[in-house]
Amino acid sequence: MMICCLMVMGATGYGQSNPWDGYDFSAECETGQTLYYIITDSINHEVTMTHPAPYSYVTLDYWDGYDEPAGNIVFPSEVTFEGQTYTVTSIDDGAFRGCGGMTGSLVIPSTVTYIGSYAFDGCSQFTGNLVIPDLVVVIGDWAFNGCMSITGEINIPNSVVSIGSYAFSSLWKITAFRIPESVTYLGPGFIWACSKLVTLEVNENNPVYYSESNAIIERETKKLIQGTKTTVIPEDIIVIGERAFLAVENQSNLVIPQSVVSIEDEAFKYATFTGTLTLPENLQYIGKYAFYTTYFTGNLYVPDGVTTIGDHAFARTRFKEVHLPEALKTIEWDLFWDCGRLEQLEIGSQVDTIQSGVFQYCDTMPFLV
Repeated sequence: MMICCLMVMGATGYGQSNPWDGYDFSAECETGQTLYYIITDSINHEVTMTHPAPYSYVTLDYWDGYDEPAGNIVFPSEVTFEGQTYTVTSIDDGAFRGCGGMTGSLVIPSTVTYIGSYAFDGCSQFTGNLVIPDLVVVIGDWAFNGCMSITGEINIPNSVVSIGSYAFSSLWKITAFRIPESVTYLGPGFIWACSKLVTLEVNENNPVYYSESNAIIERETKKLIQGTKTTVIPEDIIVIGERAFLAVENQSNLVIPQSVVSIEDEAFKYATFTGTLTLPENLQYIGKYAFYTTYFTGNLYVPDGVTTIGDHAFARTRFKEVHLPEALKTIEWDLFWDCGRLEQLEIGSQVDTIQSGVFQYCDTMPFLV
């Protein structure tokens, strides 16, 4: 419920909101920062920690007019307002988004069951390990994105069912990520741009996913949904999933197994491969931006079974010669955009459309065969 009267903060450190704010009351935590709350269950006395303004996914500096939490902070598991003690059971969408001044360890209260989308997005100064408490069920999209100073390993508790897209992206210093049997949904890119990550593990009893060679794979589809810089793609993989190797670092040559028939959108985008790329003969589909800015070198043969290559798929690579498949009819937008080293392109007899920008920002127009 929304408390619609305005009170000046008293000596107790508690205050009610005015009707245009996005919270029911505020209170100081033990480390002195003012935090904001919405009463979510007045019978069981439960609250969510929230942002003081009505939430917007678009606005990044929406702390304007409010005291943004900063410094070393301890988040409470309980808070008292007007003589009633409330349990903190969730962290609202965007509750601390962009709070780059918060420092110390990021310790989620043990009473929390839900961590919302963008909850700690951009909280770049937290250090130490991130510990997810044992009651958490859902971790939203982008929840910890950009918490780049967190270190060590992340062990997801066996209460979590869903981890949203980009939930743990850009955690530059973590080295291991472990998923329990309870997780049945992993959003695309849930842990990308984690450059020091070497270990990805899934509990062997998980019914939806399993891990092999430091990759996470869907059991039913044989889709590899997440890899690391140490991953060797298993020989029975059928699909390389969307953003599976997005921004993975420190790779050289890449050989994709013969079992793979589809490489989805952005699968290897921004992955810093500097060697050669060998595609499987059984391949049929290459998605948009699949190898964008991967800096592969040498020559590339795209198997003749490939009927679709998405736009920008090979943009900003460093191939010298490329053979496109005979069955391909359309060369999509910006396919070889900014490929300064491309000298020769062999196209099939069925090509009837070459979209604009295919060779934009190439040093010279490649010789067409």
